[in-house]
Amino acid sequence: MSFKKFLGLSLDRPSPDHSTFSRFRSRLSKNAMDQINSEILRQFEAKGLTINEGIAVDARLVKSASRPISNKEIDALRKKRDTPEGLLR
Repeated sequence: MSFKKFLGLSLDRPSPDHSTFSRFRSRLSKNAMDQINSEILRQFEAKGLTINEGIAVDARLVKSASRPISNKEIDALRKKRDTPEGLLR
């Protein structure tokens, strides 16, 4: 909602989906994208908004256990690790 308000889009009409923006962006040259980004930053500055730092987000998918280990299993692993036999591994 905040993006629609910022862009001046009607709040009662549906928003464009992600593919609309990605298809549009892929058709532009690097120079055109640089010009658009510069204009957006200029408009931010004109409204008193600043961007002082950026954040990178890692959105990789990783495989995880399909079933979490229970506390009982964790305790058993700790006990085994703390035995002389477990220390030899």
